[in-house]
Amino acid sequence: MTKQAIIVIGGGILSTYAIRRAKELSYHTICTDRDPACMGAKEADDFEQADVYSVNEQIVAALKLKARYGDALKGIFVGGIDAAHIAATVARVMGWPGV
Repeated sequence: MTKQAIIVIGGGILSTYAIRRAKELSYHTICTDRDPACMGAKEADDFEQADVYSVNEQIVAALKLKARYGDALKGIFVGGIDAAHIAATVARVMGWPGV
């Protein structure tokens, strides 16, 4: 995959706006959420099931996605939910710039 990819934590209505904007910017979008039927799962290019408030589940999801997408996976975003600390921890583990 040559297109850059980004993880968006959360599949609620506010996250769908971020997913749409990332797609407009030509990113491959990946939504992570506990609910595979969430709005973000339908909007994003890919979905990985992980509780938005679980650091461990989000780290495991990011590692799986890194194995799948390699260096095309560039970062993580969260907005509209109180999980900035989750995204920051995942970014630190993955070696990405963080909050």
